[in-house]
Amino acid sequence: MEKLMREVKAQLESWPAWLEAKTVVLAVSGGVDSMVMLRLMNELNQLRQYNHLQLVVAHFNHKLRPESDNEAVAIKEIVAEYGCIYFATEWGEPAATNVEAQARDARYQFFAEVIRTTEADVLMTAHHLNDVAETFLMRMTRGTSIRGLQGIRGCYQRLMSDPSGHTVMPTIIRPFIGVTKAELEAYAEKFNVTYFEDASNYMDHFVRNRFRHTYIPQLMQENPQLLQNLLTIQQQIQDSYTVQYADYLDLEPQLLMYSTNHYWLLYIPAFLALPEAKFNMYLRIFFEERLIEDVPAYNRDLVGQLQQMMRNRRDPNQRLQLGHGWVAVKRYDYVQILPEEAGPKAYFGQRLILSRLNHWYALDGGSEAGIFAAHQVSPEMREAAEGWAGLHLSQAQETAPLNFQLRQRQDGDQVAISDELGQVYHKKVGRILMDLKLPSDERNQIKVLVDEKDEIVWLGPVSNSPLSRGPQTDKITHIFLYRKTRQ
Repeated sequence: MEKLMREVKAQLESWPAWLEAKTVVLAVSGGVDSMVMLRLMNELNQLRQYNHLQLVVAHFNHKLRPESDNEAVAIKEIVAEYGCIYFATEWGEPAATNVEAQARDARYQFFAEVIRTTEADVLMTAHHLNDVAETFLMRMTRGTSIRGLQGIRGCYQRLMSDPSGHTVMPTIIRPFIGVTKAELEAYAEKFNVTYFEDASNYMDHFVRNRFRHTYIPQLMQENPQLLQNLLTIQQQIQDSYTVQYADYLDLEPQLLMYSTNHYWLLYIPAFLALPEAKFNMYLRIFFEERLIEDVPAYNRDLVGQLQQMMRNRRDPNQRLQLGHGWVAVKRYDYVQILPEEAGPKAYFGQRLILSRLNHWYALDGGSEAGIFAAHQVSPEMREAAEGWAGLHLSQAQETAPLNFQLRQRQDGDQVAISDELGQVYHKKVGRILMDLKLPSDERNQIKVLVDEKDEIVWLGPVSNSPLSRGPQTDKITHIFLYRKTRQ
């Protein structure tokens, strides 16, 4: 087996997503890297262990060069010789500004469409070691975050949208992540691989080309191992960010929540309780992993201003422009992040579906509710709640979207109650509330939590009723919490 083939095969087999794949989309531009990838994958497909794979080729014609149409025809002919399924499209209206970013967006929308059509598991691109170094150094030069310094990853899942707005989440795989451009060119020459040169790759008025042709060669004169060293550093940053993000996710239910009315609510005391470094890091993770779709560009000064606003105990009401039509509004212990025209608000509809675990949902009247893994609920959280209920969820329920619903009580609602002998009987909620001598206006505000069978598992908030407190048993796996927030 040829050397490059052995290296690529070993790299691919280190990724479980590759071993489980059935349909792979190859992103083929026509350059030397993607045409070598096309040949290698077809060679690999001939091996008995991989002859079950269905290879799909996707070519996006950017229409930015006169020769691109002829290249598209030639690529189609080459793909036909391999016998692969082939999809191609062209950029209908190429952008005049910010061309590289907009071309990438259009290209990946097309890839998402192909993935959705073919039900593919994997999207494979031909990014190589030189691409890794160029991207890393470019981002370092212009300034970026730790997340940005992760650079080009070898194997990861990515949420993508096609032109119609349908989403897919394939695994992106880059088998050449540790292979240099020179190795790919040597392979192409040895096996007479046809490929097409883009003359713009040699024009130094493009920043990437200056790094490619001038800066990186100069640095490699200082250390020929530069490319491999940068890959190692990038992988260490990826590992570090993965750990930090996982730690953030464990604490996120205590730090913030997303309202069903499309705004974010940050709980200031929880952030202030963090060590300084975690406060800084978790707020940046929030911007980059949660707020990125609404506020796609932010800077260090903006995050610093938000931190300062959250730390300012003297002014309980403040406002900060975030850009892109979004604003942060401080109200005592909370910061709402929402579209500027919406104004501060809360939300509670007739029937709210609690589909996510470990997530606070904002309700009307300054309250919030959520279902959390029992080990994440501290005694202080439960004590501060106006109501809670212990739940027992199966493993299947934990992995699937939940179907608990929080709604206003309705006439005819009944709840199951156990007496001292363990006998279960049903009693109308209305009668229970009358027995508690609640005024009619308060009875009308009572909410119930129902499971997928529409059976009531919590009734509240009723401060002096056992129905607003769940039993504490060793079978409890999750806890429903309901609490008031300060306005």
